[in-house]
Amino acid sequence: MATDQGGQDSSESEPVLTDDVVESHSVQERDGSYHVTIPKDSARDLGISKGDNVLFTGQAGEDRLQIRSPSSVLVGDD
Repeated sequence: MATDQGGQDSSESEPVLTDDVVESHSVQERDGSYHVTIPKDSARDLGISKGDNVLFTGQAGEDRLQIRSPSSVLVGDD
């Protein structure tokens, strides 16, 4: 998923969800790691495909993680 850091044309905007999402998925354990399934429609909407890297972000004291494309995070933004 590419990020345009300048002014964005509406035809080149960030991918967004097309529908509200409220789903429950069980956590699986495989090969010493936990796995959770991303709903396929949501992954498609956000431009996430098999083999893509995703970034989990969260802050201390919060009870949630965000799933993001590594390219969606601006490093050193003042």
